[in-house]
This record gives sequence, structure tokens and C-alpha cells, in this order.
Amino acid sequence: MAASHPVNPGMKKEITKLGKSLQGSLPALEKRYMMPEGLKGIQSNPGLLSSTLWQTSGYIEASDGAPNQTARIMMEKARKDVANIVSDINRLFQENFAAYQQKVEVVQFSLFKAFEPIKME
Repeated sequence: MAASHPVNPGMKKEITKLGKSLQGSLPALEKRYMMPEGLKGIQSNPGLLSSTLWQTSGYIEASDGAPNQTARIMMEKARKDVANIVSDINRLFQENFAAYQQKVEVVQFSLFKAFEPIKME
């Protein structure tokens, strides 16, 4: 088992700060492509990726044969929106999460306290 070392208070603060930042980043990304859980009634947000995809599918399904000009425009918008969100998700994990992971892995600590045998006197 790796030896447990006291965590530098400055490093602990930095890791905690990075962790909280990541916790805030994930819901912010989710809000770009889907509605929050637990909403009641009919909800609409045209800025969401899910709305763009839904609208695009409507245009595609409405045309007989090849997609019409409006459907093609919406397909291009959907591609760009998906690419932007995927890029942001990848950036979060390749940069922000990777930096956090690196800091956490440098700190060697144990989740367990040292066991001291019970003594009878």
C-alpha cells in the first residue's frame, strides 16, 4: 500500500477549487443540449441542441424525396451545433479534467487511517 502523506494545504485548496469548477461545468454543458430533469408541462427552448435536432427532423420528414432547402439549412445548423458542443465537451475533458486528474494523482494519500491493534493491559 502506498504511504499516506499529509496533503499540502495549498494543493488541497487548489484541488478543491478545480473540482468545484468541474462540478459547475458539467451542468452548464448539459443545459446546452437538453432540458433539466423534473420539468412539468410542455417546455420549449429553441436554443437547445435537442430543439434544433427535433426541428430539423421535422423538416426532413416533411419533404418527399431529398430534403428541401430549409431542411438542408437546418441540417447544416444542427451539424454546427453538434460540432460546437462536442468540441466543448472534449475541451473540458482534455484540458480542465486532465489538469484536475493530474493534480489529484500527484497527491498520494490513503482513504484509511492506520490501524492500531487493541491492547489489553
